[in-house]
Amino acid sequence: MEPSEWMTDYFDKQKTRNARLIQSFQRNKPAILDALREANVASVELNYDGMGDSGCLEGATYYSNDNKPVECSDSKVAIETFEIGSTMIMRKSMPLSEALETVAYDALEVHHPGWEINEGAYGIFRIEVEEGTMALCCSLRATEYFETEIGGEE
Repeated sequence: MEPSEWMTDYFDKQKTRNARLIQSFQRNKPAILDALREANVASVELNYDGMGDSGCLEGATYYSNDNKPVECSDSKVAIETFEIGSTMIMRKSMPLSEALETVAYDALEVHHPGWEINEGAYGIFRIEVEEGTMALCCSLRATEYFETEIGGEE
């Protein structure tokens, strides 16, 4: 396969995967929000950080209605998942903390691909349960390069 054919095939598959991830996210959202409501959690923040070809979520912090950190039970929740590099959807029951990580990684893959590469990015995946919102805040890192010719000054 020619390099241009390989790249076209890769981008076509990624486009299909992203479309399925977005659809899956919309179906997973109510299940996660319901599980958080049952656990009496008002909001959740998951910090993430990536650079140099690796990155990770740094764990979830759960908050009560009065914005104080609380413990959250790891009740099971059924969500849709994908194998890495696949477009096949599977339904899987997992602990709430794992489901949150899965959804956050999927959101990063779709909305900020490459967040873990080179200078990378960091941010917060935030859920507001009562409002029913999930937001991905992302700060991209960048390197500036300067070249100054020196010598020959008078």
